Amino acid sequence: MESIVERVKSLCEEHGEMEALKKIDSFVALNRAIEPKKGRDYVELIIYGFLEGILTTLRIKVKDEEGRKKIEKLLSEVKTRRKELDEKFKKSGENL
Repeated sequence: MESIVERVKSLCEEHGEMEALKKIDSFVALNRAIEPKKGRDYVELIIYGFLEGILTTLRIKVKDEEGRKKIEKLLSEVKTRRKELDEKFKKSGENL
């Protein structure tokens, strides 16, 4: 999880989205604080959803083909992991 968060932050920095870096740090810290109560998988699911939104927005803003390819690749990873966690919760019958 931390690796993906760092890669998203790196892409944001690479494309001058400095405000996004602060938002990511704040969001991750806030959700990590509720991890003992809600559980690690729940918190990771929420964070992956947030990162998916950040990457989707970044993809819209970035115009160069190489940058978009990097974003698309990471976005695909994030979506896959989020969907896996979402399925896990659906199977266990937990309500988010």
